[in-house]
Formats: sequence, C-alpha cells, structure tokens
Amino acid sequence: ISNVPPGDYRVDVLAKARLEAIGKTGGTARPPGAIRSEFASQPITVNGDVDDLLIRTGLGFEMRGRVLLDGAPAPTSVLEKLQVDAMPLLAGQGISNQLLMASGSARPDGTFVVPGLAGWWLVRLRGLPPGLSLQSVMASGLDVTDDGVEISQDIEGVDIAITTKPTRVTGTVTDANGAPTRDYAVIVFSEDSRQWARLLTRHVVSANPGADGRFTVTGLPAG
Repeated sequence: ISNVPPGDYRVDVLAKARLEAIGKTGGTARPPGAIRSEFASQPITVNGDVDDLLIRTGLGFEMRGRVLLDGAPAPTSVLEKLQVDAMPLLAGQGISNQLLMASGSARPDGTFVVPGLAGWWLVRLRGLPPGLSLQSVMASGLDVTDDGVEISQDIEGVDIAITTKPTRVTGTVTDANGAPTRDYAVIVFSEDSRQWARLLTRHVVSANPGADGRFTVTGLPAG
C-alpha cells in the first residue's frame, strides 16, 4: 500500500469469501449461521516505510448469553425475530467496522450465541417489537451497555435486558405567544458531552410532533 500519509491507522483483514458473500447479498454484518472465517484488526503507526508487517488472523471467540424481558425469560413471540448484534468498538467508525460486525439469533429459550469476536464490542438488539426497549447489557456483573465488553476468550453469562416500561418523555411546544405549534423538532441529549459521540449512543434522541402536536421520546437511560 503506497503513498500512506504519516499517522495512526488500523489494518483490517477479511476472508475473500466473506467479501464475495457481501457482494452477493448487499449486507455487511455476518448473518447468523454464516460460515466462520478468520479475520484480524491491527493498529499500526506510519512514520516512514513500514516493512515486514505480520498480521495474524483467527476465528475469534464466542459470546453466549440470554435475553430477559422485565427480569424473566422473554416469550417466544418476542424472541422469534430478535437478532443480537455485536459491533466492534474500534477507532474510525466506518464501513470497515460494519464489515466486522457479527450477529446471532435469539433461540426459543432466550439464549443466544454470537461467534467470531475479539477485542471490545458493543452489543445491541435488532428486531425489537414496538413498545419494548433495551434496558441494559450486563457481563460479569458489570453494565456494559454503553462502554462495550472486552472479549479475549469465550464468554458466557451476558444478560440483555429489555423492558415493557421504558422511560418516557412527552410534551408540547408553544411559540412566543403561547400558541401550540407543530413546526418543530426536539432533541434530548445528555449533559455529559462524552456521551454524544458514542457508537449507537442512547444519550442523544430526536423526535417530531405527532398528529396531536405532542412529542414522545422513549428509552432514555436514567440521568
């Protein structure tokens, strides 16, 4: 790779078969049940020529856990369409991070397995029915919902909690004369600016008014 300006970079390596499958399907994240392939993601610093760079690939590790609804096993009607997505928490969030994403389906008993992970990963759910919201992701007794979980070996006991009672903020907006208006958009954001740029942040949410002129924002973390 020639003409690389000095700086800090990351080198990602993906199997050719993986890229060909992406080209055929148009998707990026590894679909559940896909054939596992070796991969690597390695930081490098360029300050002149970098010679003899050795990148070691591997299959990664498995993350196992369960999905809970209000503290109890989630019913099949909720689980049947749920996907557990893992996205790498790497510098330079872009298309390469999406290519490294991995997924696993929620089983009828509420358990899940996501293979092919190494490093720091953010865990989210895809396919949540209306009215339900992600509450927390717990690993080894720690809340890793926003900071992600480090995986350097097979990991078990990851609990993804969803709730039927998410936090809710509702209201209306009036103009300078006190008259209701529907010509607005609302943004609710954390006072802690460090939360703004997080990957898939839950701390910045926007909403538009409904037919009645009221806005509703759900699923905000406490704070």
